[in-house]
Amino acid sequence: MLYLTMHPIISSILTLFIHILTHHYFYFVQPAMRAPGGEDHCSCIALMRLANESETLLRTMSDSYCDPLSPITAQGSSARGLVEDLCNAVTELTRRERDRGFVHHGTGVLPCSRRILSGKVACVVALGAIKWGDRDAAGISSVLQGLVGGPAAQAAGLMENDVETTITGERRLYLWCETVYDMAAFPGEVTDWFFQPGENVETFSRIVHRVAAECDRGYKHHLSDVDEITQWGRLRGAIVSFFKACIQKGLPPIISDALVALTVSECDAVLYHFNHVVRPHSIIFFETAVGEEMLPAGAFLHVLASFLDRATSVNDSFLRRREVVKILRSSMGSFAAAVTTDPSFPDSETFQDPRPFLLEAWFCVVRAVALTYSNAVDRLSDDAETTDLLGTSGCIVVQLLMQKRPARDGAPDVCSCGPSLDGPQTLAMLDFLEAALSLGPAFAEAVGGGIRQSLALDLGGSEVIENNAMVGAVVLGAITFRSLSGALPPWAIEGVPGLLSSLFVALGKNGKWFQRAIALALEVRMPAQGEGFGRVPPGGKLGGPLLESMGDKVCTQFLKKVVEAVGKNSNEGWRGLKMAMKQLCGGKKKMSEFNLKPSYTRWDCDRL
Repeated sequence: MLYLTMHPIISSILTLFIHILTHHYFYFVQPAMRAPGGEDHCSCIALMRLANESETLLRTMSDSYCDPLSPITAQGSSARGLVEDLCNAVTELTRRERDRGFVHHGTGVLPCSRRILSGKVACVVALGAIKWGDRDAAGISSVLQGLVGGPAAQAAGLMENDVETTITGERRLYLWCETVYDMAAFPGEVTDWFFQPGENVETFSRIVHRVAAECDRGYKHHLSDVDEITQWGRLRGAIVSFFKACIQKGLPPIISDALVALTVSECDAVLYHFNHVVRPHSIIFFETAVGEEMLPAGAFLHVLASFLDRATSVNDSFLRRREVVKILRSSMGSFAAAVTTDPSFPDSETFQDPRPFLLEAWFCVVRAVALTYSNAVDRLSDDAETTDLLGTSGCIVVQLLMQKRPARDGAPDVCSCGPSLDGPQTLAMLDFLEAALSLGPAFAEAVGGGIRQSLALDLGGSEVIENNAMVGAVVLGAITFRSLSGALPPWAIEGVPGLLSSLFVALGKNGKWFQRAIALALEVRMPAQGEGFGRVPPGGKLGGPLLESMGDKVCTQFLKKVVEAVGKNSNEGWRGLKMAMKQLCGGKKKMSEFNLKPSYTRWDCDRL
């Protein structure tokens, strides 16, 4: 019954679709897009639903062009005919769109509708090519390559015009943006064609290199016109969308190189602003360029998180992790320098601090890296490069928290240096620490080794710590106290039980080691004869000034709570220890000016 019903439906859809394209309907495109059922795209929506919502319907449509007894085939239709009809329709929409120019009225549809349709047409053809077999394979392949190769030809024309300088400024960036979004519209099964050995990979490598160079120009402050900067902001979103479309099955080397280059450029631009411009105004770091209204900083890092999420097996996850770690290590120096810079400016109409978004993106990726260790055979301690990456990321967390002075009554410390930690960046950091610590001693050892290389610590008396894992556990315990003392927003306390449980795992679930680490975390301080670090003065405790006045009786009672929590090793026990730590750090803060608990940033590019 479904088979018989599908034939007239598909025939009607294609008839309506082609009819709309071949008649010169004239309407105002933008309102029509907001009105359900507008004649501009009702047939497109119907076809998209066939492709997107039911694979069974799509396969039936494909079958109808293979079966010699079907009504469609009997009427002289063929698989190649279907492909040509669909691809020609998309080509016609593209032509009419370019004839319109910048205006939003005339024939055709808006670029977003046309791109969605072209992506779904490619899905129809990709699935149909499997079902149709060898009968029309050569013809279908050539038609599909014509559809997919259209944006490549447009890009080649832009590169030629760049040499001749016939298109400049805002118009050039606009055309590049539209072309890259066109390429990003195709599904992963089709974008593999972009990087096939031979002429394809050479052509698209040149395109990727060129659009990365266009993006880099903005970070180098070579743009000044407001409209030009707006189009540059859109181009960032187009590049991110294109890269995400091309990493379904792997990470092409040219995209890997581009991600490193663009991440480093973004971080260098941040560092330049805070070390040389040093004022709360920027031509790129504001809401409608590199900000929440357009696309926040860190978007290129977020591509790597998407890449890891698409792993299909343990072995695939391992291979993807290796690629991601290589990219992150190549950009780690620039990232660390950018996010730990001292100046702190309030957000305004002409400035939005990009560092919180960079932090969130980075720690989302390194957490995803940590989560790839899902079995006992695949251990962090066997991977020196990943251990170094995660350990350095942990040291950055320590440094950022030491830059914050615990606030009285929960009010943010306006004199603190460095980026704000009142946002999803703190969620990402806490989630990362919990995931990394749960991998065992290797992470704590890497953090301890990094801290020992950069900081001198005073543990009081003649106390000596034998190994780096204990150093890492002590410092991470101390910054947990500092966080509860007001260095982090009040909502961050929700993540403390999971952090304590993971710290216990990092010490091999050894109760005595854990008790010793927490006891030392209460006492560890900067040397009295040194310069201090961040907002920790010489001789000051890393855990915060509230621990300075702690008496012996209070300390003894608290350490009993630690013993109880270790003995239970349960959610209830760790929650109880969290409450004891909170009371030790001054209890609940009142009159707080911190924000409510946030959600993660989406880095949505398609709307641009």
